[in-house]
Amino acid sequence: MSADVEERAQEPEAALATPDRSRRPRIPNWIRHPLWWMPDIPAEQQRSFDRIWNRFETIAMIEDGRHDTDAWTSRAGDFILCCVKIPREALGPEYEDLRETLGAATPVRLHPPEFLHITVQEIGFVVDKPSSRDEFTAARLDEFLGYIDGPIGDFNPFTIELAGINSFSDAAFFNIRDNGWLSRIHFRMRDFVIIPPNKHFPYLPITTIANYTESAPAADLRELLIPFRDTSFGTFQVEEIDILRLNVREPYPELRIERTIKLGTHRIEAPVRPLPIDPLEDRI
Repeated sequence: MSADVEERAQEPEAALATPDRSRRPRIPNWIRHPLWWMPDIPAEQQRSFDRIWNRFETIAMIEDGRHDTDAWTSRAGDFILCCVKIPREALGPEYEDLRETLGAATPVRLHPPEFLHITVQEIGFVVDKPSSRDEFTAARLDEFLGYIDGPIGDFNPFTIELAGINSFSDAAFFNIRDNGWLSRIHFRMRDFVIIPPNKHFPYLPITTIANYTESAPAADLRELLIPFRDTSFGTFQVEEIDILRLNVREPYPELRIERTIKLGTHRIEAPVRPLPIDPLEDRI
């Protein structure tokens, strides 16, 4: 018997039965955690919608929320944004009832139906000579349009529901239910947009339908909106995402399309999971 074998034979039986944990393969966090650990984007967005309405219930006065201020109309060039346009045919009779109700309210300016959209990402102002952080040249825009098809086209078509009315202190909007897909597209675009987006606030998909035009008692607007809180105003399939150009000198300009990106034209990407906590070398 060798000295090594003889020495091990003299070890206590319990010690021999104890496994060497340092030799066990490490299970990465993204496998070890259960499915409920993954971010639930729809639930997080619904909580945000609820917080916004709860805040609206506490305010005494609404505010002027018109977007076409001097700061907007004095910009040197058109505004570029990535968005989903709301098809007019997707809006049911409930939408017409809402427009009739809000249209009778003095401090409300309704958005035209053809202007309704869901912003995915603001791009900025295209000008000849950029002089501020949110401006860029036409050549830079062309470069952006040249490589954005792939990142957005990776996503498959999905369904959107205009799921109830909500309100900030200065504007009324539709809650959006999309199973979190617009949020994922927004997150993907952060690596490709011309101007880095503001990351201080989480992205929340909404469709603004009206701006308030003056300071007035909020209770009056709440009474008008409450009957529509749980109303579904329409459902539609999103097959494409548009890059649009807006003339800043018009309150509700034509939504001029710079690029239409078809969804599902590249690889299929699902399911979506958060970035792994473990270093790459620990996942092999």
